[in-house]
Amino acid sequence: MDSNVILDILTRDLEWYNWSSAKLAEFAESHDLVINDIVYTEISIGFKEVEDLEEVLSGSFFKTQPIPKEALFLAGKIFLRYKSKHWLKNSTLPDFLLVHTLLCSIYPC
Repeated sequence: MDSNVILDILTRDLEWYNWSSAKLAEFAESHDLVINDIVYTEISIGFKEVEDLEEVLSGSFFKTQPIPKEALFLAGKIFLRYKSKHWLKNSTLPDFLLVHTLLCSIYPC
């Protein structure tokens, strides 16, 4: 699950709350809602204490799942290959990790 959607809901964002809530509910009908290490880190910025975030997550229908080490390793290799062919001003490694984690959940790594 993307952190922006979760933050829209948790912060009751005036512009995106309704859209994000509807999409989340639609997706939850047929899929597990999984938060990995990167998403956990990104949504943590909205909380002062780890206990506050844990309380919200424990009462929700989100599952937390760590990123497998194999996925982390392969995402790093893919990122290096991409970076060698494209000039990057900013790091996009978290995006590679998210995509690779998704692929590993569909096609075992």
